Amino acid sequence: MTRARGLLAASAMSVAAVFAAITPAQAASYDGSCNVDEACLYRNLDYAGGVYDTLNSKKTYSGMTYYGTSTATDNSVSSAKNRDPDSNLWFYSGTNWTGDSWGLPAGSNTNFSSSFENTPSSHCWSGATAGCPAG
Repeated sequence: MTRARGLLAASAMSVAAVFAAITPAQAASYDGSCNVDEACLYRNLDYAGGVYDTLNSKKTYSGMTYYGTSTATDNSVSSAKNRDPDSNLWFYSGTNWTGDSWGLPAGSNTNFSSSFENTPSSHCWSGATAGCPAG
């Protein structure tokens, strides 16, 4: 009986270790920190002001806010960081990856030019340099 309890305790600790290892990666998206593998959108130039951080492509910024604020991200992004070391990040002035675009290579940062500042409404990850599919 003692051996069975020992095996049960060891199994429970193994399961707990697996969940503990998974939790940090899952908590990374939309936590107010620009973590590795994330797209980080900033309200102001030079990566200041509010931040919206995510691991996912977004077809629309409708309903999204900068972390810890009620300020909408749609048409208000001035700078961005691509913390993914492998994929390009594409920003679009329209929803569903349409309109004017701005490509951000893997691992780079940008202040949007005056003609693109405060216009992004969607973004997507792409291994290609030609952008993302519409829709």
